[in-house]
Amino acid sequence: GPAVIQFDEPVFSRYPEKVAEWGIEALDRCAEGLNAQTAVHVCYSYTIPGVPRPIKPSYPMILAELERSQIDQLALEFQAPQLDPALLELCPSKTVLFGCIDNANPEIENSQEIAQRLLAAAEHHDPEKLQAAPDCGLVLLSQATARAKLSALFRGAQIARDQLADPRRKARGHHRH
Repeated sequence: GPAVIQFDEPVFSRYPEKVAEWGIEALDRCAEGLNAQTAVHVCYSYTIPGVPRPIKPSYPMILAELERSQIDQLALEFQAPQLDPALLELCPSKTVLFGCIDNANPEIENSQEIAQRLLAAAEHHDPEKLQAAPDCGLVLLSQATARAKLSALFRGAQIARDQLADPRRKARGHHRH
């Protein structure tokens, strides 16, 4: 069977009041009895002309609710909305697929900047439970752009991994809060 089953949740961020009301219970029921790791992608909201992002500042409440869920992994959009990695403190038990690639912008991210975002995230979440990821699927981008973005993501993750493994980093006082 599959190692991971991922659910995509498109509207938690638009209707955050429903997350606590029935959303987590519904999500947990979907995962009931599965013999695999479970993940959920929480869509932060697509860019809509004339509608600012975020539509609602809902991620803090959603992450706190997801922390109490049975889901193992959270795929979260952090790049496009430029969210504060400190939000990760709300879901310490979860593995986080940390969005470092904007899926709606064809500009290729800088690997060093991706590494810095990941290192900032590691200040607020166990690095062993942190994975570099795109914000969302890259299907709307050209294949060449998607490949270039994934290459930048790979390089940025490698830079961050190397820096996290550097014993001098710990000696300089960089550690999780």
